[in-house]
Amino acid sequence: MGLKKLRRLILGMGVLSIALQLFFPISAYAELKKPENLQHNLSQTEWIVKWKGEVSQSFLKSVEVLAKNESENIWLVRPRQISSREELEQWRLSWLTHPQVGYIQSNGKVHVFAMPNDPEAVKQNYLNQIKAVEGWDQQNKSPDVTVAVVDTGVDLRHPDLIPNLVAGINLLEANAPPQDDNGHGTHVAGIVAAVGNNGVGVTGVSWKAKIMPIKALDKNGEGDEFLVGEGIKQAVNNGANIVLLSLGDPIYSPYMEEAVRYAEEEGVLVISATGNKGDRVEYPAAFPKVLSVGAVDTRDRVTPYSNYGPELDVVAPGKNIYTTVLGGKYGYAADGTSMAAPQVAGMAALLWAQNPKWTPAQIRQQIMSTTDDLDKPGWDMKSGYGRINITKALTTPFPQDIHEPNDRIDKAKSLTISTERFGILSGKDDVDWYRIDAPYAGELSLNIDFPQIFESGVNIVYFPGGITSGIMYKSKESTRIRLEIPKGTSYIQVKYDIMEENTGNLNYRLETGFQIHADPYEPNDSREKAKGIAFNESLTGTIHSSTDVDWFKLNIPKKGKLTIQVNTDTLRMDPVIYILKEGDQDGLSIDNQGISSGSQDEQVTLQVSEGTYFIRITDFYSNPVNGEYQLITSFVPDFIDVYEPNDLSVQAAPIGFNRTIQGSLSTAADFDWYRFQISQEQLIDIQAWDIPPNIGLRATWFDSNLNVVAEKKLGRNEDTLQLIKPVPQGIYFLRIMGDKSTENQPYSFMLTRYNSYGGFTDISSHWAKESIAQLSKEKVINGYQDFTFRPNQPITRAQVAAILVRTLNKTDVEQKPFNFSDVKKGYWAYDSLKQAYYLGILSGYDDGTLRPDQPISRAEMAVMVARAANLDLPLFILRPSFTDVPRKHWAAKEIQAMSKNGYINGYTDGSFKPNGRATRAEFAVIIERIWFKQ
Repeated sequence: MGLKKLRRLILGMGVLSIALQLFFPISAYAELKKPENLQHNLSQTEWIVKWKGEVSQSFLKSVEVLAKNESENIWLVRPRQISSREELEQWRLSWLTHPQVGYIQSNGKVHVFAMPNDPEAVKQNYLNQIKAVEGWDQQNKSPDVTVAVVDTGVDLRHPDLIPNLVAGINLLEANAPPQDDNGHGTHVAGIVAAVGNNGVGVTGVSWKAKIMPIKALDKNGEGDEFLVGEGIKQAVNNGANIVLLSLGDPIYSPYMEEAVRYAEEEGVLVISATGNKGDRVEYPAAFPKVLSVGAVDTRDRVTPYSNYGPELDVVAPGKNIYTTVLGGKYGYAADGTSMAAPQVAGMAALLWAQNPKWTPAQIRQQIMSTTDDLDKPGWDMKSGYGRINITKALTTPFPQDIHEPNDRIDKAKSLTISTERFGILSGKDDVDWYRIDAPYAGELSLNIDFPQIFESGVNIVYFPGGITSGIMYKSKESTRIRLEIPKGTSYIQVKYDIMEENTGNLNYRLETGFQIHADPYEPNDSREKAKGIAFNESLTGTIHSSTDVDWFKLNIPKKGKLTIQVNTDTLRMDPVIYILKEGDQDGLSIDNQGISSGSQDEQVTLQVSEGTYFIRITDFYSNPVNGEYQLITSFVPDFIDVYEPNDLSVQAAPIGFNRTIQGSLSTAADFDWYRFQISQEQLIDIQAWDIPPNIGLRATWFDSNLNVVAEKKLGRNEDTLQLIKPVPQGIYFLRIMGDKSTENQPYSFMLTRYNSYGGFTDISSHWAKESIAQLSKEKVINGYQDFTFRPNQPITRAQVAAILVRTLNKTDVEQKPFNFSDVKKGYWAYDSLKQAYYLGILSGYDDGTLRPDQPISRAEMAVMVARAANLDLPLFILRPSFTDVPRKHWAAKEIQAMSKNGYINGYTDGSFKPNGRATRAEFAVIIERIWFKQ
């Protein structure tokens, strides 16, 4: 087993703290030092261990005790005398199986969620987006509701936060106040409950909710699961009503699950951000009893980074959030789901103030049932139940059953594989249908709770795979059912038993959990049971239990290079590859990738000799993971094409990126097929070299439906080849063929991928990327041949004219002479310039030139766009929009009109800089705002 990776519980934005603090009975934390890199420092690995009974003295002798919670019998320890990965794994497994150990897990690292800022958003526009302003007419104060946030602390001297602060705690440093030294917690606090209606600064969603700061993260926004879990418990024990966790970790943690369940049992609502990786919902948001929050942009579009999946409940704005910042000031927070979650916490505080007798489950249900749908009606994987609507939540009566109507199978409502939902049977004839879309085959645990015991009870009918005849389970009281569920769609029906006489309104609760199936290679949990595999084939495996390890073996025929690649479909799985040659005592562990890299995939290439090799795949954290891994092996001996047979598309050899692939054509009729996969839009660059001379070689790139993406044929004297193109996610094929054999002279090629957005490689992190991508999709703008857009490059008069003409698409315009000395027929934008001139969008100069390649100024850009958009210009200007554009400026009216319509922005100092050069990105944003903004 590989060493522990630095896991990051991704914090959205933290809650505000006060100088007072609660007392935490773990004084060791004042001196506790956190390791920087657990992968490379075996002696620094930390583990959280829960004991069911008395702690073993042998255990205590084997560890250094770092901290403990005696009331919970939870210990934070560091193993002694560990010098290898195998020794660490043996230590963990020996105590994992001890009858008095409840669980043992690594102490994961946490950090704040963060995404790039867009500083041009309207201040606090998100409050209108979530309908908070209208909602405040119903309820704007919640002074008796306390929101605890586990985060980096809060600016304790911020004037817009002080009145709402209550006693908090610093878990990092005993006897110190929970002062924010990062800024993250202060951002969150302002979103939740900056004091409203006080004439100062900004307004929180709840004007008067109390904020309990729990500082569990350091100045870098980092901490660990033990502190976060203890922070949750301290918040509950000290009177919090809501715990806000703008943080997450892809890796399941029984310790964290225990903490959030404790909160629910004590009547405390837990709210958590889903995460910012565009992957599966992270923990603790993925736990059924946690209200999970994803993010949308200012136009209610789910953001690409917002994590999604069956555990997602609702979404809220996560972009351009203006709030409190350190130093008693205000500004824009980093984009992310962490900015969305505090809005839901403030909303929950308002609801609880209005309905103080409600339970956490009722608050969750009210929030989920009053959202604004963003996709198809009802719940979906990307946006949950929809974007929150505070006004609707405060004015809509509590829904007895948010799933109605669902009395027929065609009206079945979504019941995901890890969730908690509530329903009602409103009489003997009522039937409730639920649809389950399982991403994998496995076991579904279904808890159904009733408030009473029946004579005959309720029938739960299960229809696996959508079959017409169901499997009936009778239940007279609350019960748990375990269902073998196939991949795809299944249904569950809830109804009264025909013999039941007490058939009034029945409130019931459904809670689901899921464990993935054992893969078809089981049992292979030991080297003796290793399953034989072949080269150049891909197999899919699972880690279905905490003790699951998968062993495989392959025979190496001669010396060569062995490549082993393990890809996962979720960040929740952290694979470790262990390789051992038969007869050797020691093997090699490969565990290079981590969550912070954005991929858990592992790959290694080794020089090997003839013999049998064993490959073991494990999950680093030894958790059952609802996900799959793909194991790909390849072997390259000298002058042997290891990818054969790959003569057909169905035999296509799977290949990876950034490594050299060698193949050969045995005959003129030989075809070599390869297959690769990408999980998001990327620019793929296929380059081949060392192509033998005097061969006519053709390379063809296909999509998954075998439609040609690109093709290149070489002449007999060429020895290199390139295919390059941006493509969406999917599976792709590459076929190489020639007109004669190359068996003794292999060719080489490599696949390289680059981040791409909207077909361009240089805008993925640019503030204007969405506008650029939209205009590219509309075929209004073009990039360059190297797949760049060059957003910060000045834009020329010709480029502006071409884009405006394309946008307007007008042909019935008045013709007039078009004679300029520097624009000749054959110039690339000749027709566009002529059309723009006819439309009155641009004019020439007194010297008879048009100067098409001259960079355009910001003032010229405003004038040309205003003319194209046919804006109404002011007759006179009372107050100029910008300090450096006086009323008499030649472009003043156009700039004023563009500004008043919200099409252009100035700079923070109030200037517009009309003589500054306009960039391609600035122009794209303006075009998108005027003609394509929905």
